[in-house]
Amino acid sequence: MRPPVFGGRYEYKAEVCRRPKRAFAVRLTPMRPRWIIRPWRILMDMVTLDYFREPGPHSTAKKDKVGLAGAPTDIADLAAWIHGRMLHEHWASRYGEELTPERRELSQRRSVDAVLDGVLAGGDSPRPAAGRAVGVCSHFSLLAVSALRANGCATRSRCGFGTYFAPDKAIDHWVVEVWNGDRWRMVDFQIDDFQR
Repeated sequence: MRPPVFGGRYEYKAEVCRRPKRAFAVRLTPMRPRWIIRPWRILMDMVTLDYFREPGPHSTAKKDKVGLAGAPTDIADLAAWIHGRMLHEHWASRYGEELTPERRELSQRRSVDAVLDGVLAGGDSPRPAAGRAVGVCSHFSLLAVSALRANGCATRSRCGFGTYFAPDKAIDHWVVEVWNGDRWRMVDFQIDDFQR
């Protein structure tokens, strides 16, 4: 079984037809779609899910796989684990934390190893805002995807626009989708109790 093709791939029927001033032409007539996508339920095959269970080049922890393997696999527990170790760069002032330029620069890290260096530097316990690693929404998502994939869960990052931050405004934002056995479920690992 092939994975569903999003966007609708069609099979075409080729017919030879006569046209004026030309001997023959080929007409392509679209037939019904190969896959019928139902938005409320997408059937995934094991090959596709295995792809999303394996860490990719950007989400593979080369240095400290033990730190990710020790992270919780329950979604709510993992969110609390991340919230106790990371602080969003643009939300820091609301937590009563003024970031220095050096600390603000930490949000420019890209690999999961660089994010893990900051997250695990303060030990394995949750810490106050002053001791947390600094990042943005993509770092929260990257850390969650890496931790869940290190424990064999099918996850993927998604980028789009969040309309739940400010009224009448769409802000670019990264979230995580987790396969729950039936469908992909969106989880925003940046939003904690304070931001709700």
